[in-house]
Formats: sequence, structure tokens, C-alpha cells
Amino acid sequence: MDSRVCAGCASCVAACREANSTPDDCEARRRIISYVFDRGESRFVSVSCMHCAQPACVAACPAGAITKRADGIVEVDQSRCIGCKYCHASCPFGVPHYTSLGMDKCDCCLGAGIKPGKDPYCVQACPAKALQYGKLEDLHRRAEEAVGKVGLLESPTEPSFYLT
Repeated sequence: MDSRVCAGCASCVAACREANSTPDDCEARRRIISYVFDRGESRFVSVSCMHCAQPACVAACPAGAITKRADGIVEVDQSRCIGCKYCHASCPFGVPHYTSLGMDKCDCCLGAGIKPGKDPYCVQACPAKALQYGKLEDLHRRAEEAVGKVGLLESPTEPSFYLT
């Protein structure tokens, strides 16, 4: 996520909602957060599930409804969700949310027909190219080329997210 170029247009949110058939009365899988700094400068950050290396939601789910795939994508089997909301309480980023079907979160558009490794709809829709998707090593290299030394967002869950 390159906050230097994100304009907060929410094209990523709209694309995600449309691709995943998210009803208007349900929380979107992606959201835009606005930050205003002391000097009056503002930045926008588009966030969703960070597909953590050590996802707290997976460890907290007593029903085994949340799993981390070999390719790193954290996904939900809504048919196994019991609605306890332990995953939401355990996520340091407040990502999991609930619909009438159970817990819902980003699955990198797997459920919307995107093949693993291909850009999710949010990335495809960003007119400023603020969102990038891919292997962490490649994202790290691109981020360092753009701004110099960078690190992953720090959390015990080890989120797969670079913010520039």
C-alpha cells in the first residue's frame, strides 16, 4: 500500500464490493482510513485482511472455519463458522466482520474467480496504482526502490503488508 499516491477515492472498496457481491447493508471487506498529521498533511490507507504469517484469527477459531493456505491466503469456510466472533476479538487489525452467513473477510478474490497469484479486483481497480499484490520478496524490493529502507508492519501476527 503506497499511501503517498492513494487519493482515498475508494475505487478499491467499490471493486471489492462488486466482485464479492457484498450487499450495501454489509460491511465491506476493504476500507479506507484517513490520517491527518500535526502539520495538516493527510494520507489515506486502504486496508483489508493482511493474510498474516501467524494469523490470530486462525488460532482463535474453535470451529476450524479459518485456515491459512500453503500460498499464504487466509480463508474462511462460512459453513463451519459458529458466529462466536473470537476471530474478530483476536485480530489486532479488527478485520473479520459478520454477515448473516457468518464471518467474512478478504480472500484475495478467490471466491470471486481470481486465480491465486493474480491481482485481486481491488488492486486492478486502483487508478493510482497505490495497491500492489504479489510475493512479499517482490513487494519488499518494489517498496525499497520507491522509498528506501522499509519493513513489514509490526505485530505478533506478522502481517503480510508493506506501507509506504
